[in-house]
Amino acid sequence: MVWCGRTVHGKTGDAIQFGSAAGTLVVDPGAVVSGSIVANGSMVDMLDLASGAATGTLTGLGSQFTAFSTVAVDSGATWGVGGKLDLLGGSLPNNGCIAVGAELIVGTDLSSSGNIVSIGVEYLRWPPFVGQKSG
Repeated sequence: MVWCGRTVHGKTGDAIQFGSAAGTLVVDPGAVVSGSIVANGSMVDMLDLASGAATGTLTGLGSQFTAFSTVAVDSGATWGVGGKLDLLGGSLPNNGCIAVGAELIVGTDLSSSGNIVSIGVEYLRWPPFVGQKSG
């Protein structure tokens, strides 16, 4: 498990690269990441969005944060996700509040005891609701 509470900087490449065992990256609201965070696509690596005193903002999911099979939102956490949240082959266990700025795609498991706020979301793609308008 890696905890990103302040700043993570990759000087000459990836800031964090996951290895051959399943891992978890916990990100606190306000954390700053410079460089790529590369999960191992053949493992079940998780991006855990932690709770904090402020709302967290996550951009770059799929470009800066890549190959995560699970994005989890902790209880009491509030996060805004810019752009598309694409977990076509993964899951979104949501116990907090997540605001998605474009498109939400979840392939296998959308388990939510929290809130999903659609800010500009046109389609929520999650079996069995593929292609149905969400809001």
